[in-house]
Amino acid sequence: MSGNSRTGRPRREDDWEDIDDYEDEGMGDEYETPASNISRSSSPARRRRRTGQRPLFVAAAPSKPHSRGATSQLVQRTARAASGNSSTSSRTRPRQRDQTTTTTEDVTEVLRDTGVASARYAFSVFSISTRFMKYPLAVFLFLYLLALILGRVSSQLQTALQPLCYIPGVSFLCSHPSPYVSSDPGPPPPPQWADFPRLVDMQGQTFEALLDESADNAGLSLEIKKAEMATADLATLVRVSDLASRERLADILTDFVGDARDTSRQLQRFSAQVNGALDSVMAVNDHALHTIEAAEAHSKSVMASVQALIPFAATPEDVRQAAVTTAFASAMSILSSNMERLQLEAQTSLMKLDRLEARLGTLHELVKTQDASLSDLREEILAKLWTKLGGNKRDLRGTDKHRALLAGIGAYRARALAHVVTTLQALQGYAEDMEVLRTRVATPSLAEDIPLEVHVRSIGAGLRRLQDRSIRAEARREEITSAAMRDAEREIGAA
Repeated sequence: MSGNSRTGRPRREDDWEDIDDYEDEGMGDEYETPASNISRSSSPARRRRRTGQRPLFVAAAPSKPHSRGATSQLVQRTARAASGNSSTSSRTRPRQRDQTTTTTEDVTEVLRDTGVASARYAFSVFSISTRFMKYPLAVFLFLYLLALILGRVSSQLQTALQPLCYIPGVSFLCSHPSPYVSSDPGPPPPPQWADFPRLVDMQGQTFEALLDESADNAGLSLEIKKAEMATADLATLVRVSDLASRERLADILTDFVGDARDTSRQLQRFSAQVNGALDSVMAVNDHALHTIEAAEAHSKSVMASVQALIPFAATPEDVRQAAVTTAFASAMSILSSNMERLQLEAQTSLMKLDRLEARLGTLHELVKTQDASLSDLREEILAKLWTKLGGNKRDLRGTDKHRALLAGIGAYRARALAHVVTTLQALQGYAEDMEVLRTRVATPSLAEDIPLEVHVRSIGAGLRRLQDRSIRAEARREEITSAAMRDAEREIGAA
């Protein structure tokens, strides 16, 4: 048994068996060496093997060519192997396709591994560079945060440290702004903060008085225009009269007509200037309102949040306050220029009325020297003169109406003068209030800033107030003009 070899018992001679030589399989033919044609037979020695075991042959390259029989057997074996390979080729094709799919997966896996390795390499490089940049980044972050904090608290620190400026030896380090002097011919300093509630209240009070006086001035200008035409007719009567100084008197009446014309035009112009100033102020207030609303919307935007991260940059609150202050300064500037122009127009109207009064006094003195019976009140001198020269003549039409106009010209002038003086006083009072307000806002406010909502509400209420007053004044002017037109139509119908 084969197991005897593994038990270690001694081998015996009968444990071996003979192995057939190549001759039994037809492989024992003689073969020739490549060096000569000498043939030799296989070795007659018999080969043996252990019982129950298969022989083990070691393949080696033949050193000598086989004989014809061996060659034929090798050819047959090769043919059988080829036929077997052809029969199994169909079974190996799916395996080749599997090898192709596996190759694609391998490429994908290689690419993935390469990407992961590259990412790890990049992260390693970034980690090393970040580790080296730790201290420079820390210094930069410290400087950035320091600048950001100082930019936010600089104004508060300046206000808190302001009392130190009164200590001897430290005051020279402080900046002392020069106080605002109203007599300075240069431009006034810009406002440091806004006070729209006070400004809108001043606008309302001033324009309420201006609009009322402007409506009355429009009616008085029409009455003075009528008196002007009546005085022109009176000058014609004087030239054909038998008065000793009729030429001189006619010239004075002609000058009076010119002054009355200029006064009427100036009153109308002054009324138009008041309306124009009102429209300008309303437009400025509306622009200021939209500017403040836009600043409020911008302060809530993303861009404002980004700008807040910039050191020493204005905060959204500072930007909003700057927009409000700029709108306030613009409103004050435009309103002041309009009020100054109205003051000039009022002064011009006052000068025209004073000149008309002077003409009327000169006329009274001259008529008084011509006829003692006409030495009545100066305001009625033209009516007396009209009665004396043409009131009893039947060929003149509208004598009673002319006499009434001439008798009332002094009253018209006095009323117009009162309106102009009242308007001028209102403008002067407004100028004084504006000067006080400009001085107050030119210095930093010690109190808290006025909330933005208060500015918006004040401007909106002021706009509605001015619009209401403008509508009422316009209705009153139309009423006065319509009444004057009706009187003129009745006079034409009576004539």
